[in-house]
Amino acid sequence: MRNNDIKEHVELIREVFSYVHRFAGATFVFKVEYEVAEHPLFPVLVKDLALLHGMGIRTVIIPGATGRINEVLQRYGIATESVGG
Repeated sequence: MRNNDIKEHVELIREVFSYVHRFAGATFVFKVEYEVAEHPLFPVLVKDLALLHGMGIRTVIIPGATGRINEVLQRYGIATESVGG
């Protein structure tokens, strides 16, 4: 590893530690879409969220259901209309 790479890694770690200290006791809310939950790397995301929790940051996971709902509606041939963003 080059000295520049090591310096960048050290700076990144220091930045992470400052955020952990800054947000300890805070609550983070994560909306996880259906497609993300179905991805093979989803367990890695869950481990990262558990790590945040272990560092004193409360985590709330909100399941996004839009993708799954649309999939079911399409399977049954039900027409839908989206309202808003």
